Amino acid sequence: MVFCMPQVLFPAFAESYQMSIWLGALYTSIALGALFSTLISRWTNFIKRLGVAIAFSASGWALSIFFVGMTPFFWALPVGLFFAGLFDGYSAIFRMTMWNESIPDLYCGRIASFGMLSYTSGPLLGNTLMGFLVEVLGLHQALRLGGALSLFAIMSVLFFLPAFLKYYSADFEKKAFPLAKQKFLPTKHQNILNTAFLFASINSYGFKFI
Repeated sequence: MVFCMPQVLFPAFAESYQMSIWLGALYTSIALGALFSTLISRWTNFIKRLGVAIAFSASGWALSIFFVGMTPFFWALPVGLFFAGLFDGYSAIFRMTMWNESIPDLYCGRIASFGMLSYTSGPLLGNTLMGFLVEVLGLHQALRLGGALSLFAIMSVLFFLPAFLKYYSADFEKKAFPLAKQKFLPTKHQNILNTAFLFASINSYGFKFI
């Protein structure tokens, strides 16, 4: 979200289309999309490839914001924002599932700080960046560039961390993270192993930040 958070631009969009009376529709569209994703989320119980699901959902957010920057019609803006909220809602479901599966109790408090950093800083930095880009590029161009940068960042993460796409929920206990339910001893070798698999979990929050 640090590359394409659109809320700061909503008043400018409403003013540019001379549709200020519908400004509230822009602000509520993302929330309605997230609500709708929750109401029809039963199918997410059957998704086992959580890495793929998170990548797909994050890409959906980026493409939705890119669409908002491309459309010349005001009525299409709430539609694009609705789907952005929809994909973000599903991303949250899959990220929290991976969180609950892969992070042992010993590290929950520490890794929660990364989650808090992501939720509190990502959207605010994204709004700040959009404000600067609008001054240089204009409204639609700023959103198009932000969506493209976000999608590029996602693809880069997947390229350099291909193991993220291979995360399979059903294999958690047996294959993926066999140390997760064990007590961790402060030995050199175990600390290295612990750090290695924790990075996979932290990376799931990176998609929220992007």
